[in-house]
Amino acid sequence: MSYFAKIRYTCVAAMLLVMGFCGICQGQQGQKLAFSTEPLEITVSDAKMTTYPDPDSSDGKILVYTGQIAARQKWPDDAVMEFRAQNAVFFFNKQAVDSLLSNKDNKTAPDRQLGVYLQGDVRMHLDKAGVKNFKTVDNEISADEVYVDLITGQATIINAKLRMAMPDTHMPIYVRAQKIKMLSQKDFEIYDAKLSNDEFYEPWFSLGIKHLLVDSDAEVNNPAATAAQRVQMEMKGISAKIEGVPISWWPKASGDASTANMPLKSLSLGSDSEFGACIEAQWDLNWLTGANPDSNVQSFLRTDGFSERGGGIGIDADYKNAKYGADNSFGQFRSYMVYDEGYDRLGRLSSRRDVTPPNDLRGWAQWRHRQYLRGDWQVTLEGAYISDRNFLESWREKEFDTDKEPETLIYFKQQRHNWAVDLTAKWHLNDFQYDLTEMPKVGLHLAGQDLGIFTYYQDGYIGRFAQRAGDRLVAGPGPNEIASTFPDSLNQDYFTYGLSRHELALPLNVGRLKFIPTAIGTYAYDDMADEDVWQGAIGFRSSMQFWKVDDSVHSELFDIDRLRHIVRPELNIFAVDSDQAGDDARDILNFGVRQTFQTKRGPAGKKRSVDFLRFNTSATFVTNDQDNIAYPNYFLASTPENQFDLTRFLNDDLDGLGLTRAAVINQTVSDFLEANWLWQISDTAAMDGDVNYNLNDDVLSKVAAGFAINHSPRTRYYLGYRFYRRADVLEDRDTQLATGRINYKMNRKYSMGLSQQYNIVRDAPSYTRATLIRKNNRWYSALSFGYDPVRSGFSFTVSFWPAGYDKLTIGTRRAANAL
Repeated sequence: MSYFAKIRYTCVAAMLLVMGFCGICQGQQGQKLAFSTEPLEITVSDAKMTTYPDPDSSDGKILVYTGQIAARQKWPDDAVMEFRAQNAVFFFNKQAVDSLLSNKDNKTAPDRQLGVYLQGDVRMHLDKAGVKNFKTVDNEISADEVYVDLITGQATIINAKLRMAMPDTHMPIYVRAQKIKMLSQKDFEIYDAKLSNDEFYEPWFSLGIKHLLVDSDAEVNNPAATAAQRVQMEMKGISAKIEGVPISWWPKASGDASTANMPLKSLSLGSDSEFGACIEAQWDLNWLTGANPDSNVQSFLRTDGFSERGGGIGIDADYKNAKYGADNSFGQFRSYMVYDEGYDRLGRLSSRRDVTPPNDLRGWAQWRHRQYLRGDWQVTLEGAYISDRNFLESWREKEFDTDKEPETLIYFKQQRHNWAVDLTAKWHLNDFQYDLTEMPKVGLHLAGQDLGIFTYYQDGYIGRFAQRAGDRLVAGPGPNEIASTFPDSLNQDYFTYGLSRHELALPLNVGRLKFIPTAIGTYAYDDMADEDVWQGAIGFRSSMQFWKVDDSVHSELFDIDRLRHIVRPELNIFAVDSDQAGDDARDILNFGVRQTFQTKRGPAGKKRSVDFLRFNTSATFVTNDQDNIAYPNYFLASTPENQFDLTRFLNDDLDGLGLTRAAVINQTVSDFLEANWLWQISDTAAMDGDVNYNLNDDVLSKVAAGFAINHSPRTRYYLGYRFYRRADVLEDRDTQLATGRINYKMNRKYSMGLSQQYNIVRDAPSYTRATLIRKNNRWYSALSFGYDPVRSGFSFTVSFWPAGYDKLTIGTRRAANAL
């Protein structure tokens, strides 16, 4: 192997270890390091050559070049490796030097070299044939000094700077190291390394490693391991810096070159009127702990600081275990703990404006796991602990508003074909939480069982239950909280409750008409009330479908080329009766028409069928209408009759005042009309909406409409309107919300985003968010403003993230979750 091949081996290995460190070795996977055996061509320009005897070898000579020297060597696939230096010292034997000096111009180095020393602006890069601008986007190394001992295979690079590009985004990565040592042909050490995507000597953000040890061809247990997975690394003294100021430190990490990218996954710096100055960072725990990247575990560490509240730390993890090509178990873990020295600001009520937390140390932990077992069994485990009743609403508002209730449970289920049996045990760990305890509940479910000409459905359960309202305070009508009356009035001893619903259907087809006579019977038993209830329903479901195609329809304005109209009318009629005291069983009639309009869109020769308009309407009528209800009615053809079930409490402070919107089990309690539509005007424009009208009260229950435009890559915007009857439970009045969002790319450097929601009834904004983004040389920067009048909260954020890595939050994570 020639001496420059040795240098090349050193440089490539050094670049490999840094690429592994950055997670950009994916483009190298499966490739072996193939070194050239071609001779090295040396070119001298304005350089002086001097020869000296080697004092350490009677047969050796030293060849010194002072000035500009360049060398190149052909690689496989017509690639060329080049290097330049101001000074060079070659260690040869005597015969090799005599042969080299016999040439006049370009020098071809002989094979018998002992060592080489390069000094002064040393530069090395690979010019790959057939790749446009390869030198500007691919790997490059420069250094002050390079020495290679060709006898031992060891090398040293002083003050090295490595430049490389990520294969997918071509984002440049720069690594500066005080020293790189090649211990053998596969083992390397790097000292005092600094990594960034900024070419400046002092980058805005950088990652430092005090000591890095690399084995570039390690033995691994996986025989199918790629080249990147065989590059094993151990790192010590890892630090992240902004403007040279350390923001985090980690003692040790390890992994291979396939480990994904940098440890910092997201970063947000900002100011919030409730939380103060904020810094929120998310780190890759797999990277920090050196966990096997193929362990199917993704884990992240959150480290936050808030000047008005305190410091927080949390761990989020998602995992799975795949065997035989399928996931036989998976789960997630969420946790967060904060030392909170501030106050919770929860809403417009004065008693919810500045609520003092019961303890300074607050947090939550939640674990959810599902395991598939033999015999078609599966088990689901959940556990949730919250430090106090307001923590989620204050710190994790998105989860509080939209996620399922935090629960602690064990759930077993066996499912085969069309039947399933399940077993549930559920209790609560939080004394303040409303909860329905199940100890235990057993269920049996059967769907679509063929009984000759009939089809049979069954759904039911029986169990031991207890209502637990929780020991807590609730929002009061004045500035202070009041004790909830729920624990004394609603906490119950365990009782037995059972429910069994049976449905027998006779599917008939008469031409295009599908007609399904159906009988439904439901039995419910409650030993606390010492009563049982029977309910019966009999009726039918029916539907049919027909269509027409008109090839003459054409409109350039609406992008229509031929028209196919599909109409599906549906009719459901059921008579319902029950022996329950104070029975509100309701006979029901529902008639609806579903319409779909299809056309052809796309360039000539590549036309595709598109559902460009869907328009559905329905009318529902019931007996025993319920008057003056606030929520919209809805009809489910699968369960047309009133449904029995156990009422569950909502985990909401306003329950104590009766201010929450009721969760209705009987989904149709009043006559109503409903319509919804989705119009795909073009490939870049769409409109949707729905209307719900209460015929019994002669009022609108809900109106929603939205319009979206996507003129990529320059403009995207959305306009929406929402009306909900009596949705403002605090003042028992309607709510009307107008929402607008726009993203606009002003030029090559600047783009902006604006979102606004306005409460028309209150004549006040619901929230405002504006963001200005600037594209810098290697970074993006953003200014973001936000205002939440419900909490009287104002936020201002300055964000930065590297080019090619757009996962950083613009704005504080807490504010982003809330909006």
